[in-house]
Amino acid sequence: MKKKVTLRRLYHRERWRIAIFFSYDEKLKEVVKAIPGVSYSGTNKCFYVDDTEENLILILKTVKEAADVEISALFRKEEKPECAPKTVNALESTTTDTLGASVGEHKEEGKFKKDNCTVPPAVSNVEPREHPYKKSSSVAIVSAPAHPGSVSPVEFRISEREGLLVVKFTGRYD
Repeated sequence: MKKKVTLRRLYHRERWRIAIFFSYDEKLKEVVKAIPGVSYSGTNKCFYVDDTEENLILILKTVKEAADVEISALFRKEEKPECAPKTVNALESTTTDTLGASVGEHKEEGKFKKDNCTVPPAVSNVEPREHPYKKSSSVAIVSAPAHPGSVSPVEFRISEREGLLVVKFTGRYD
């Protein structure tokens, strides 16, 4: 019985590629490595070539005697959500969920739906509260230069609103 090889489209290294997936077989691996322009992706654990019609024909001609080739995944439209869950500030009203929709609206089997994205519901027992520290845009603390007229090599910024400490190296620091 022949081995099974599956071809799929894959976005890898800033380009669309034809990915070649198969269970490990040394002979089949040597056949695939004989295809001009083929490379191995350790990230995706597959071989791949540029997504062109010529490469597809070359793969089919090279691999067809060593394995059965499944190409239906090349022509199937992959469904990817075009939206991402929105991050929510804890001070927003509790009458809306994490997507901004009213609670109970777009609810389906314990999950909220908005714009074809399914997201788990927000924790319902969270109460909004004021931040214990005063609200200010940001406080910048800059270290003093060692010599008059010189530039300090390190700048510190603290943003209470976002809770960040930024350390920026602005010059030489030896």
